Amino acid sequence: MKSTLEIRQLLKNYGTYIYTGDKLADLELMEDELRELYRSNVIFF
Repeated sequence: MKSTLEIRQLLKNYGTYIYTGDKLADLELMEDELRELYRSNVIFF
């Protein structure tokens, strides 16, 4: 992934929309979601 936009689009494919208005909080939430999808064997890197 090269940008946060790509990460947002990936998460949207799984029904996750993140926007809090705080860029750092958004990044932390996206990281948590990606980790959970990985732990659940939904996505692979």
